[in-house]
Amino acid sequence: MARFGIHTLALTPLWSPDQADRLLPACKAHGVTVVETPLLDPAIYDSAGTRAAMARHGMQLVCSLGLPREFDLVNDPETVVSF
Repeated sequence: MARFGIHTLALTPLWSPDQADRLLPACKAHGVTVVETPLLDPAIYDSAGTRAAMARHGMQLVCSLGLPREFDLVNDPETVVSF
């Protein structure tokens, strides 16, 4: 079954779960069922708050992560996973 998703950068420059109640109802009304959030700074990303917001609005969450240039997923996956 096909799903329709949106990246939070299309909605706001920096995602925060407290924006969910303002942004997600309109997305859902347009058929969005999947929301992708970027892990721009994994150390400060509110994963618990984001998961709760998506559950509250009945949406699926996926995340994206741009790795620092020095990381090598193919040859050193352990460093990437710990990041």
